Amino acid sequence: MLRIEDIIEKNGSDFELSKLFKAFIKEYKTSLSELFKKNQGKDFLVRHTKQLDSVISLMYKTTLRRVFGNYLPMRSSIPIAIVALGSYGREQLCVHSDIDLLIVYEKVEGFHSELIIEKFFYLALDSGLKLGHRVHEVNDLFDSSNKDITIRTSLMEARFVTGSSLTWLSCSKELNRIRVHNQKEFILAKIEEAQARRKKYPNSMQPNIKESVGGLRDSNLIFWIAKTIHGITSLKDLTGVLFLDEEYKEYRAALELLFRVRSALHLIANKQEDRLLLEHIPEVSRLLGFASQQKMVTKVLEAQWRISNFTQIFVKKMVRPYITDMSNVAKFRKNRLTHGIYELEGRVYASYNLKALPLNKLLEILVSLKDKAYHFDAGFLNQLTYTKIPYPLQAKTYMLLRELFKKRHMYSFLKLFYDAGILHHLFHTFKKVLHLPQFDGYHHYPVDIHSIKCVEALENIKEPFIKKLYDEFSDDEKLLLKIVTLFHDTGKGRVQDHSEVGAKLIAPFVKKMKLKDEEV
Repeated sequence: MLRIEDIIEKNGSDFELSKLFKAFIKEYKTSLSELFKKNQGKDFLVRHTKQLDSVISLMYKTTLRRVFGNYLPMRSSIPIAIVALGSYGREQLCVHSDIDLLIVYEKVEGFHSELIIEKFFYLALDSGLKLGHRVHEVNDLFDSSNKDITIRTSLMEARFVTGSSLTWLSCSKELNRIRVHNQKEFILAKIEEAQARRKKYPNSMQPNIKESVGGLRDSNLIFWIAKTIHGITSLKDLTGVLFLDEEYKEYRAALELLFRVRSALHLIANKQEDRLLLEHIPEVSRLLGFASQQKMVTKVLEAQWRISNFTQIFVKKMVRPYITDMSNVAKFRKNRLTHGIYELEGRVYASYNLKALPLNKLLEILVSLKDKAYHFDAGFLNQLTYTKIPYPLQAKTYMLLRELFKKRHMYSFLKLFYDAGILHHLFHTFKKVLHLPQFDGYHHYPVDIHSIKCVEALENIKEPFIKKLYDEFSDDEKLLLKIVTLFHDTGKGRVQDHSEVGAKLIAPFVKKMKLKDEEV
């Protein structure tokens, strides 16, 4: 600050000031690798955010000093507030992410606010900061947010950095007005946007930490919805209201790992890189302290599963009052499968007011469905996620699983079991291969998803010659083929050849399904 004052006192150039800031920012960025060794996860992101708060505050102070000279008024008297948005507003700013700023001001004749803002931006940009910025009058915020959902979304995470606390107070009133306006329209738009993103970035062994299913965008979604409906400042505020403390802790631990991985990727690539690519895995594992690269990727995939499951269940739980179509009530009653559970147009629903049903009851419901592909509402996913699974499995459970294997369309049930986190409880041979990556240049998915996808392919054979061969099989042969298809890679993750291990693992399971000795 003394060197800045010296330049101002000597009437130095804007170039000298930006050069001084640029050198400081460059020096700070080179120290981030050392900081990451000591502080990872959210703590690292918060420290990084606070450091940038200090830099931006100093830049604004320098701008005011430059404009007003020795006649500098109180900062709260100047009708300008500098506000952090996006990941910067959430205090989750990654190393090479853009710094999203909102400058809000009020037109007061005694101040040339536009000039002050312009000089601040020139200084920030010339100093090398990657800014994504918006400038609005306070009374323009409401109309602007209604014209563009992106603006409204970014304002959800607004956080005061520096400037006039009076202007920020006026801004906060507008932000709350925006939050409660047209809530249903905003919520539906964000859910539709998320569904499109999840289709574009599906699960894979090289996930996009930010955009993939179960990535940071899913965690953003649940916060945006919770903020819109409940006005909370942290998702943790809904513990005991929406979800249990233990559920939140598991979700938060998963999120912490993704924060660590994304920061490591930015540091390694020295740019904005959110994909856990194969070439980055060794260095990310080293920075995060994992002895095994495979173990690290497994933990990341597990974390994304956890976030996806948590988000699907509790977003739907919050938005039910906003998306319920009362005209469908009669249809639901007509298509009730059992108390609180319904099937309508190929989708199975369950009420959140319904206590978790026993496993066998849920499997009986699935077996009773017509033999076609289904989708499952988050309420029914909630039932499977929180059902109690006895160990060892009951004989009846094995018989119900056998009936599911007989169906022409089993893939959607397997996908449901995976999404609910019970696949390895129903099929114990999956325990070792749960979220297990297989980097061999051939496989695109981890073992569990790959195995389920294989069943989907078996049930949707496109090649006419192969389809003709399959159709000639008896029902018993088709049952065997489907079982083998699902279990073919469950011997992986061990020292011995996985085909030999798999053969040993599958026999006890199919015996419990009461297959004939010859079929076993």
